[in-house]
Amino acid sequence: MDQSGVPIIESLGIAAQEADEEFRNGISEIIRSIEERGSRTAMADAMEKQPEIFSAFEVAMIKRGEISGNFADVTERLAGFFLEFGAS
Repeated sequence: MDQSGVPIIESLGIAAQEADEEFRNGISEIIRSIEERGSRTAMADAMEKQPEIFSAFEVAMIKRGEISGNFADVTERLAGFFLEFGAS
């Protein structure tokens, strides 16, 4: 669950609805990976397999959140970064 209380898979599904086809497909792969492994620790690994969509910076930030247990804080900071500086 993220800080808002919305499960991560649901949050990703909502994001996918608003995304272009390439990003939507990338999100679908992440959702599959999370569902197969039963946790969001698979998110960075799934993102890393899609360098055409997700930058090394994004992957590193998500991985840091997964490892540290501060996933919600990291995703909030990442979102703030993209709002301020634009998407990758």
